[in-house]
Amino acid sequence: MERNKRAYQHRLRIFTMGKYTALRRGEIWSLRLKDIDFRKKEIWICDKPEIGWEIKGGHEEKIPAADQLLEFIRKDIENRNPKEIWYLDNGFGQLAYSTEHEMSRSMKRAWDSIGVKGIDPIHGIRRSVITLITAKYGLEVGKVFALHRDIRTTMNHYVHGESLPLREAANALPF
Repeated sequence: MERNKRAYQHRLRIFTMGKYTALRRGEIWSLRLKDIDFRKKEIWICDKPEIGWEIKGGHEEKIPAADQLLEFIRKDIENRNPKEIWYLDNGFGQLAYSTEHEMSRSMKRAWDSIGVKGIDPIHGIRRSVITLITAKYGLEVGKVFALHRDIRTTMNHYVHGESLPLREAANALPF
């Protein structure tokens, strides 16, 4: 039972981080607790040489952390072993998953068990969040939120015409 509870907690952590940040799977997998700055309300995405992980694009980033996410993490930390150093920790200061792909498979098994098939869960969350952000705040904000260097990446992979406020835009024309 304890193993199932831990697996559930890890999946909840993955989902919650994804829905508030749209981080890539490797960025979630490699996140240390010390990379979360509660005072500045930021998350630092950086290389982790100790596990052989490098940030995509090679540029470290500090991203904003939503108040709801920080509250979730605060409560979560209260119930953790003080030896834990990773956002996805096994309880003893080691990564809960040996690779980001193992983490992804764990999420996929959970989604398959409830009938959600054919979607990469972590990327599906990322895609949904980026699409929603872009629809509400515009393409440039979506690009920055997604940590994309090129706006074409955001346009080609995350933005869909039906999700954009096209009617609102048409109605806002000044003539």
